[in-house]
Amino acid sequence: MNDHSHPDAEPEGVLLAAGATGEIINVAIHTEANVPIYIVDFGEQMLIGCLEEEIAVL
Repeated sequence: MNDHSHPDAEPEGVLLAAGATGEIINVAIHTEANVPIYIVDFGEQMLIGCLEEEIAVL
């Protein structure tokens, strides 16, 4: 869902369908929550930050 970080997409709209395939290109840490955020490249200039539970290995 768009959390307003993609201004060209509808607010709260679906950015990608479940099961979309991407490539993890970086990992960051949310310092306040101490949670890893995986930066995933889904192509066509679509980079999305994902939580660990949102990612499945293919």
